[in-house]
Amino acid sequence: MAGPIDGRRLLDAGCGDGIYLVEAARLGAQASGVDISEAMLRVARRRAADAGATVDLHRADLQELPFADDTFDVVRAITVLRFFPDPQRAVDEMARVLTPGGRLAIGELGRWSTWAAGRSS
Repeated sequence: MAGPIDGRRLLDAGCGDGIYLVEAARLGAQASGVDISEAMLRVARRRAADAGATVDLHRADLQELPFADDTFDVVRAITVLRFFPDPQRAVDEMARVLTPGGRLAIGELGRWSTWAAGRSS
């Protein structure tokens, strides 16, 4: 869904433990990630270091991203919007930091997902 990412500025919004972020860096993206959880960011930093990947990590709320308009070529958010009472605010912020013509890739679990059912919002 994100298309080719080599050489592109990519934001993993709600990067969690950094699995996708580290893979994006390995594939040549200028990879940045944000997450509200400092514990998840610690895991992501460790994962990146173990892989020898260069990533830029920030603790931030997706509803108030710490980046200028038109910063990223690709923004991806996987299984994060369900945790927001007003997910539209987060989508608006992701769109704001996306360059014109960039790609916004969103993946969410359905309401019947057993993983999602076991998580609290």
